[in-house]
Amino acid sequence: MFRNATVRVALTMTIAGFTAALMLVIAASIAGLQSANHALERMYAEETAALRYLTSSSEALQQVRVDLGAYETLVAQGKPTAPVLARVHAEWAGSNRELAGYTALQRSSDAEKALVDTLRAKRDRLLNESLTPEIAALDQDDFMTFRTTERQAPDAVFTDFKQAALALEDFQVQHQKARFEAAQQRFTLLLGLFGAVACAAIALGLFARFEHGRADRNGQTKRR
Repeated sequence: MFRNATVRVALTMTIAGFTAALMLVIAASIAGLQSANHALERMYAEETAALRYLTSSSEALQQVRVDLGAYETLVAQGKPTAPVLARVHAEWAGSNRELAGYTALQRSSDAEKALVDTLRAKRDRLLNESLTPEIAALDQDDFMTFRTTERQAPDAVFTDFKQAALALEDFQVQHQKARFEAAQQRFTLLLGLFGAVACAAIALGLFARFEHGRADRNGQTKRR
């Protein structure tokens, strides 16, 4: 009888200890899930927002160039050009606004800062040697200066700008991918931990049931 009581006490202590450990694991898992969720939130707030700003700014500036090319076609056809010029100004302002939104975000590394500096240098060159003089000439209704500037502007300035923009966008995509993969790995680890705890709980429950039944059978045998 004393042995049966000892077995019951040992089983009770084992179950209590395991319950405490289980609660600790659950608390740690909740903290881990919150950490993974925070990582995903940062990915959306930082990398996704940065990529959206960059893409919008680049696309707006490319559209400025397209519309400036269409302006000359409209003049040749004798069609109204005021709507196109108004659209060019709106796109130019939009590009500047989106780039300012990206600049307001905190830089994550020296590598990103270097890419940003390169983009700004290429963008300033494109504006100074091509787009700004062309738009200024149209604002002054000086079509001849506009056409001369447009034809003399080297295509390399726009190509260099596009390459710099794509390099920075690719950096953001890779950074976003790395953060997402880290969050996935953390989540997978937590799932494995939950599975191990569940298996251990089932095994311990079966063991406790088996030992408790054996203790009861031994007690009944001794009473007989």
